[in-house]
Amino acid sequence: MRHLCALILPLLFLTPAHGQEQQQQQPARPRIWTADFGDTAKITVDLRSIVSVSIHPYMLNGAVQVTEVTIDTTGNNSIRFYYIHADDSITATETSPQGIISSAGQKIQREITQQKNESGLPAVKFPEGAYAHTIEYQVNSLDDLLSLYKSVISVWNPSGGRTYKPRSQR
Repeated sequence: MRHLCALILPLLFLTPAHGQEQQQQQPARPRIWTADFGDTAKITVDLRSIVSVSIHPYMLNGAVQVTEVTIDTTGNNSIRFYYIHADDSITATETSPQGIISSAGQKIQREITQQKNESGLPAVKFPEGAYAHTIEYQVNSLDDLLSLYKSVISVWNPSGGRTYKPRSQR
């Protein structure tokens, strides 16, 4: 019996444990997600600090439609990426939120009020929204924004989780 143990004991140290073998075969999940806008901006987020990721459209001061991706983190800041939909009454040089408000002031008065938002989108009044502790980036197209959303969701929640859909959309 002693001789048998002496032969088997060294083999135990040569063979990796089953759990170790599986762990080595699975690629490591990335910890960091980066949005790189070239020379204009770059943001890097620790995936473990992301609490939620959302995408939604809204009307800014009743004047222009904005689609926004928001990444909420456990840190002190939320990160907003937004696309401002084209509007003939706003010049291309006035695409910052404050610039839109300035150039769209007359349109706001004559069109949609907060009480009657014909678009069905939530009405946001800038800068009275929750913009404190927010990092903002404007993207050039809705396709860029949708691609960004898919990118962060795919690494933050690779298994897909569960999805809720209202009965009207099933």
